[in-house]
Amino acid sequence: MEPERNLLVRIAHMYYEENQTQQRISERLGCSRMAVSRYLQKAKDTGVVHIQIDYDGIFPDLEQALKKKFGLEDAAIVPYENEPRLKRMLAQTAANILLEKLRPGHVVGVGWGSTLALVPEFLEDTPARDVAFVPLLGGYGQISIHMHANQIASRLGEVFRCKSYILNAPALVSNISLKDGLMEDPAIKSTLDIARHADIALVGIGAPFAEESTLSLSGYYSPDDIDSLKASQVECNLLSIIYIDKDGKERKFDMVERNIGVTAEEYKHIPLKMAVAGGQGKLFAIRSAIEHRLVDIIVTDEKTAEFCLRNR
Repeated sequence: MEPERNLLVRIAHMYYEENQTQQRISERLGCSRMAVSRYLQKAKDTGVVHIQIDYDGIFPDLEQALKKKFGLEDAAIVPYENEPRLKRMLAQTAANILLEKLRPGHVVGVGWGSTLALVPEFLEDTPARDVAFVPLLGGYGQISIHMHANQIASRLGEVFRCKSYILNAPALVSNISLKDGLMEDPAIKSTLDIARHADIALVGIGAPFAEESTLSLSGYYSPDDIDSLKASQVECNLLSIIYIDKDGKERKFDMVERNIGVTAEEYKHIPLKMAVAGGQGKLFAIRSAIEHRLVDIIVTDEKTAEFCLRNR
């Protein structure tokens, strides 16, 4: 073996196999630490050392491609699984990203849904944080209370041992007069003002007519509302204030005027918007949301990511 290769192998063995520091190696060989660093780099460049990363279940190329194509700040992709395992993986990944993005003093506006409801479970051992959580909309129809934005915000406040707010109102009322009256309530006005100034939004992405859609089971829409959505061929909604049809156009509906929560424009002005959604029934909805720059960070599954990259 030629002398230099012999040296490269020795240094690589000490560093990678014996876990010695570069400083310790330099002391043993009587050379500078910088020289050891250069030798280690040369060992990789010349093939003496081969570094292999196990990417099983991790999709950095897909994530990078999504970020580049749709101008996302970040993307996190999990392996595709059937529900409920997929929802749990999405929720756990969202919890990890939320921890990365949170800064002292941040206010997080929270949406609703079955996947978001799982996020607090993966944050239960988190140290206390100087942050706050607030619902972006009121209570949601007949779905289980644990999926409501109020409940999710409250649970997040518990696990972070921090402030959380309650929006004591339904998400949708029957007429504008009723909404106007509720919006005069000081507690509702105060909570919505906090929500409007959130630093981060944590939301789901809805596909109104997907099989077993939480939204379709909620009792949130009247028969007339459902007929209107179907006639407009809506395939995506966020917080029931933003609707996108199959042609990628944002649609306006009278029922949005009866919502109690942040408005579409207020949501769009939240600095960092993270959406968590996946599964076969939400392919078109997720693609529409990221195409329209309605989210800055997407947490989804590999099949959905591939679908978004190869369509439109």
